[in-house]
Amino acid sequence: MMALTRSFKETVKARAERDAAFRDALLTEAVDQLLAGDIETGKAVLRDYINATIGFERAQLDATIHSTTERIEQLRLALEAGQMGTFYWNFQTGVAKWSDQAYRLFGFGEARPLVTIDLFYSAIHQDDRDRVGSLVDRSVKDAVPFRAEFRTIDRGSGRERWVQESGNVFRDEAGRPSYMLGAVSDVTERKLAQLAYERNVDRSPAILWITEPDGSCSYLSRQWYEHTGQTEEEALGFGWLKTVHPDDMEMAGRAFNDANEQRKTFYIEYRLRTKS
Repeated sequence: MMALTRSFKETVKARAERDAAFRDALLTEAVDQLLAGDIETGKAVLRDYINATIGFERAQLDATIHSTTERIEQLRLALEAGQMGTFYWNFQTGVAKWSDQAYRLFGFGEARPLVTIDLFYSAIHQDDRDRVGSLVDRSVKDAVPFRAEFRTIDRGSGRERWVQESGNVFRDEAGRPSYMLGAVSDVTERKLAQLAYERNVDRSPAILWITEPDGSCSYLSRQWYEHTGQTEEEALGFGWLKTVHPDDMEMAGRAFNDANEQRKTFYIEYRLRTKS
């Protein structure tokens, strides 16, 4: 990559100071190159970005470039080891960028089509699209993290794959949704085991559940929905707490979270709303 001339650097800096989208584009390009393994190009773009938007003495700039590059390279290697893909979705253009692994997990193999929102949904199993769409809309509207498990279809073999995708929405200076950044991973083996477990526990008269390390609920047995009238979308995460009597909600939530954090058995009695 050719180094920027002083006059061009000044032009870039002037535009970067007044154009947030341009700043985002510069930084995104640098990170994309680093995550793709093109370290030299990524460092060159990052150097020009920092020079144009921040400005450092040469020694300080070199140290910053080295530190940033090293952290991103560690992240790239960790993602590769975990067979995770990454994505960047620009809400203004409607176009997303997927890593190579993300393309594979969404069933495109080595093909690299332009990633639009329509392409994203076309890669999702038709029975999962509405649910995923609702979660995406909620994340963008309410600025809450996006997390979903759904099936993708391999374009070549037709094989179904379960993936878990999560992301965070970032907003511009005016508070408008600007982009989503996240990761996707293959959870097929774990999901198929979970589905087999669910089929067995759904025969039990008891209400059973599964939680994640952060305490959010990722599974509730059929009896929960029959008893409370909640839908899966309403109940998962921490939505189940909305069925607890208002006078018991704080106590129940605290007891549950404490037990989850400490990985200990707990016993609690509280009032629960039923659908009837």
